[in-house]
Amino acid sequence: MAIERRKDRRICASIRVQKVINGSTDFGLTKNISASGLYLITKEKLATGEKIKLRILYQHWDLMFAARVVHVHEEGAGLIFLKTNQAFSEQIQAIINQLLSIGAKHEDRRIKNRTLVGKDIVWEYEQLQLVSRLKDLSTSGAFIQSSQPIKIGTIVTLFLPRVDTKSPKDKDLGVEGCRAEVIHQDNDGFGVNFISPSQAFIDSIFSLLKAHIDGKSKLTPQEP
Repeated sequence: MAIERRKDRRICASIRVQKVINGSTDFGLTKNISASGLYLITKEKLATGEKIKLRILYQHWDLMFAARVVHVHEEGAGLIFLKTNQAFSEQIQAIINQLLSIGAKHEDRRIKNRTLVGKDIVWEYEQLQLVSRLKDLSTSGAFIQSSQPIKIGTIVTLFLPRVDTKSPKDKDLGVEGCRAEVIHQDNDGFGVNFISPSQAFIDSIFSLLKAHIDGKSKLTPQEP
């Protein structure tokens, strides 16, 4: 069974943004914006996890803030806002409302389908090694059911369950862990985006999902 998880809805809009990257100040444009982040069109080579300073200059709004890079593409990067408060959130929402009032549209985009898994997973966080429930999984991220308090922006390391079947090619994949950033947290657990997963890790995701969907394999947590 596949599910879809949607973040704050993005508004397609080109807003002038002043950016400070590696000590250099320049101007750029957004591709979209939401209550939790934006997509910045830039030729600068940014790294996942990098923090930059931004300043939105739109109509009468002059809003300065910090943001963290969560994914990188050839044309730019997606960022989440850092250390936001009520006043900041209200101003961002006011900008979004203004954009919608003049015809801006919601971006028709869904993050990759995630498959319900319901298996145990080993993960590490601040020198702790924990076993929790892997609720759903895709090639871009996962949701972990856990009562462990954890903040958005925290970096964890996940070790996928091992596929244990009679097929030699599927047995003991020997997957290394993958770092991931917490992008969502609620009473049920937390959602993560994988950070630069290796091809071996991606292959393991496909093998794990295939085994789960086929219903022919037993899954056991893989120790790091």
